[in-house]
Amino acid sequence: FTGVQNLTGGSANDSFTINGGTLSGTAVGGAGTDTLIGGNDYVVTGANSGTVTGITGGWSQIENLTGTAGADTFNVTGGTLSGLINGSGGGDSATFAGQTVTLNGTNTGISNVENVNLGGGTLVGSAGTTAWNLNAASSGTANDGTTAITFTNTPTVRGGTGTDTFTANGAYNGTVNLTDLDNTWNYTPGATLTNGAYRLRITDNSRH
Repeated sequence: FTGVQNLTGGSANDSFTINGGTLSGTAVGGAGTDTLIGGNDYVVTGANSGTVTGITGGWSQIENLTGTAGADTFNVTGGTLSGLINGSGGGDSATFAGQTVTLNGTNTGISNVENVNLGGGTLVGSAGTTAWNLNAASSGTANDGTTAITFTNTPTVRGGTGTDTFTANGAYNGTVNLTDLDNTWNYTPGATLTNGAYRLRITDNSRH
């Protein structure tokens, strides 16, 4: 197409790809679960809306963001995203402002993003096996076999719906929320899991 300033999706799931061109207007996802692909400097400024180089008027009603094969940035400090951030290739980074973010989750989730600043928020493990290494006051690493991240400014971590394994050197001083599913702590003599608090979350699978 040529001479088109604005793009609006339909009622189904739509995808918009930035591939070397520029849209002078806006990209609006519409209904459905929509994805914007190919940006390398996403800024989320509202609910499922924001800016990116290549779309002059910004984007809105888009739930998922996908980066490029290079290094991408995702700034979610000024808004919220209900879907998944996928860094794709390269060394990517995401910055949040106190949200709850899930490793490979579908509601404010992250995938293939190497560095994450939670901005005081909570990081949740995935539905698979998540290996945690709590190695600083509010920082550490998490790896579920698909996505390996280094997280900072994260005062709360929470086990996912799968198996969680924790390694700690005694430096973490935040809150560790454990599920009643399958948790392992690789104990080191003289070290603690956290200098803060830990809580056990009971899962009730009964039907009434």
